[in-house]
Amino acid sequence: MKVALLGCGAQGKAIAYDLAANNHSVLAIDQNEKACRSLKNLPKRVANNILAKTCDVEDKQKLGSLIQNVDIIVSALPGRYGKYIWKLAIETKKNLVDISYAPDDPFGLDKEAQRRNIKIVVDAGFAPGLSNILIGNAYTKLAPIEKITIYVGGLPQKPKLPLKYTLTWSIEDLIEEYTRPARIIRDYKIVTVPALSGIELLKIPRLGEVECFYTDGLRTLLKTIKNVKNMEEKTIRYPGHAELMKELLNYGNPPQLNPRRLKPKEFIVNFLKEILRSNDNRDLTVLIIKIKSSKKNQTGFCLDYYDQKHAITSMARMTGYTASIIAQLLSGYPYTGIITPEHLGMNLNFYNLFLKELKNRKIKINISEH
Repeated sequence: MKVALLGCGAQGKAIAYDLAANNHSVLAIDQNEKACRSLKNLPKRVANNILAKTCDVEDKQKLGSLIQNVDIIVSALPGRYGKYIWKLAIETKKNLVDISYAPDDPFGLDKEAQRRNIKIVVDAGFAPGLSNILIGNAYTKLAPIEKITIYVGGLPQKPKLPLKYTLTWSIEDLIEEYTRPARIIRDYKIVTVPALSGIELLKIPRLGEVECFYTDGLRTLLKTIKNVKNMEEKTIRYPGHAELMKELLNYGNPPQLNPRRLKPKEFIVNFLKEILRSNDNRDLTVLIIKIKSSKKNQTGFCLDYYDQKHAITSMARMTGYTASIIAQLLSGYPYTGIITPEHLGMNLNFYNLFLKELKNRKIKINISEH
C-alpha cells in the first residue's frame, strides 16, 4: 500500500514508523525540512520504506501532484487543516485517515464522499479515536446506555513544576482543547460547559491521584451514539494543572512581558512552548471508559508507557498507531463516506482485527463487565 502522510511531527513520525515497519510505502510530507530529515534516523529497514518531501500543504497544486499515485492519505496536521484536507481527499478521490482535532462538523461532506466512493475516517487518534472504537463496540452490546464517562490523558512520568505537564502533541491543538467549550450530554440533551471546568479527583491504579476536567472530546459521539442519558469526557492531568492553566489563559497579553505586542494567542503559544519544553520525553497515557446500562456495566482501562527501545512517546504510540492500524485495515471496511471510529468499532470483524493489531504493538485494553 502506498500512503501519503501529511505532517511529520511526533505523531506523524510514529505513523510513518508503524506503516513502514509493516512494509507499506510512505510518502511523508511536511513544510519543515528538519522534520522530514528526522525520518532518516529511523532504523534502516524502516527508513528505506519512507520518502520524505518538503511541501506547504496549502499549495494545493503541488500537494495534489505529489499524492496522485498514493492509495490513501493519513493526516497528522493540526486541527485548523481538518476541513481543508477532507475536501482535498474528496477532490483527489483518495481515502483519508485524519487525526486532527478539527473544529468543523465533517458530516456535511458525507454525501459528497459517498458520491466519490471514498472513505474519510475522522478523529482517528487516541481520544477521540481509540476511545470511540471501544465505545462503538460496547454500544452494539449494551444499548440502551444510561451513562458513558471517558477519562483520558497523557502525562509525564516525572512531572515538573509549575504545570506538571510535558508537551507531546500540537501546541495549537492543546490550547484549542483548553479553550473550546465542551459539549456533553445531560438527561439526553446536548449542553455546553466551559473547558477546564468540572474538576474532580480520581485515584488510578499504578498512577495515584490525578485530576480530571471537561474538554470537548465527545465530538461525533454526540450524533452517532443514540439514546444515552448522560455522556461526558474529562481530560486527566496531575492535580493543580487545570487552575494554573485557567489563570494563564485568562491573563491576556501583559505588555510588560510582551514588548513586541504579540497577539494574546501567539503570546500564550510561545510561553507554553518554552515552559513545557522538556528533554525528558518519557511519558505515559491512561484511558478509562465507564459505561453503565440496564443490562450490565463495562469498564475499559489502558495504561501505556514511553517506548524506550524505539524512543517513541506513549502519546505518539496511542495516537499514531491507532491511525496507522485504521489505515491498514480500512480497505476491508464495507462502507464509504464520512466514517467515525465508533462506526468502525460497531463492525465486529474490524474491531477484533484492530484489537489484535494493538496487542501486536504491546498495547493492551483491559475490558471488564460487571
